[in-house]
Formats: sequence, C-alpha cells, structure tokens
Amino acid sequence: MSLNGTIFLYPKTITATDPSAFKSISGSRTETKVLMYDRDANNGAGAFVNVDALVFDVSYDDQITMQVRVRKSDYAEADAARLARQYAVMMGQLPAVLRTGVKFLNILKSDNSWGGNFTLKAMDVTIGKTSEGYEKQGILEETLIHEGCHCALDGNYYGVKDWDDAQKNDPLFISKYALDNPKREDVAESFGPYLAAVLRPSRITTQDAQKIKDAIPNRIKVFTDRKLNMYPL
Repeated sequence: MSLNGTIFLYPKTITATDPSAFKSISGSRTETKVLMYDRDANNGAGAFVNVDALVFDVSYDDQITMQVRVRKSDYAEADAARLARQYAVMMGQLPAVLRTGVKFLNILKSDNSWGGNFTLKAMDVTIGKTSEGYEKQGILEETLIHEGCHCALDGNYYGVKDWDDAQKNDPLFISKYALDNPKREDVAESFGPYLAAVLRPSRITTQDAQKIKDAIPNRIKVFTDRKLNMYPL
C-alpha cells in the first residue's frame, strides 16, 4: 500500500510524447459569472466563486468537446491562451472515458491543490507551487487522470454493487489516501495504477505491476468489465 497518493508512483503512465486526441482550440471570449472553486477563498477554507473568465472551446478527434476557462484577473490573454492550449493537449492524452466527464477545465493562479467535481463536471487546475511540484516530478498527466476520475467516474462507482463488492473483497486499498477516504478517493486512487499495470505495463517494473494486481484484483476487474473507452491510450 502506498502511504501517499498514487499520482506520485508511476510518472510514465502518460508522458509528453504520447499521442493526444487534441484537434483544435478556439480563440478566447470573455464570460461573466463563471462558477469556479477557489481554495484560497473564505480565508483559505475554500468556496465557490463567480468570476470573469477567458473561455476557450476545445475539440478532440473523437468528437469529445470541453471548455477551458481561465480566471481573467489572473492572466493576460496571451498567457491564458498558452495555458489553455497546454492543458487542452494534455487532456487529449487522457482516455476518452475521463474526457467525456470533464466539461469544464478551470485554470486559476494559486499555490493550492487541484480538484474535480462530478456534479459540475468541472476540474480545477491551479498554477503555482503545486503545479510546479507536479511538473518537476513528471506527474501533471497523472494528476489530470486522478482529477478526471472525480469528474467522470465517482458518481458511477460509489454505491454501485460491483464496486462496493470489489472494495469488500480486495485484499487491500491501493493507498492510505484511498483507505482513509473510501467513498471519495478510492476510485481516483485505483484508476491510475490500473492504467499503469494493465494498459502500460512496460512503463513500470514487473514487481510493481504484480503488486497492483495482487492488491486490487476485483477493482481491476470492474474497470475491465465495464469496457471503458480508453482512446487514445
């Protein structure tokens, strides 16, 4: 069991040179009263806020679309466009099953953590010390996978029989983070290692792949049996 989150374990699950389904991104337009979650608001307790945003429409070559929305007060238009394109391309490297659940990717300037919301289908990416740390460790893509699970998968797994049975019958939780938050983090914590062990086994050690399969065989079976769309992996 990983003591920390699984995003830190397998940085080569997706790399910058992997194919992306990215097709196009529009120029920006300004929208008002765009709902974002700001972890710095409310004296650091976090809160939903309405902001002016620079909005970019993104399309992928498998007909999936989304919007990248950059908080306007944080960036000049050229910098916002650069960030929007960077993250739109990286999102295109994620499997389609995750991209279909992310309707909005919100970018804010902050040193705080990232997040994903199943109800709003929105992912919040903060640009600052946290993202700099992820980039140095080579896990920007793996963190997008994790937050993409919160947007796309959570509500379709927790409380559903096949997943609940898998949790009960598997020998372990994949990480302490998953163990401590079994109804909030287990899916996102498990999905990344599943991708590494089953779809990208050549990018991790044989021993690590076997550890993953031994720890969560029933969760892996749920992911496999649901025949998830993994394009372009």
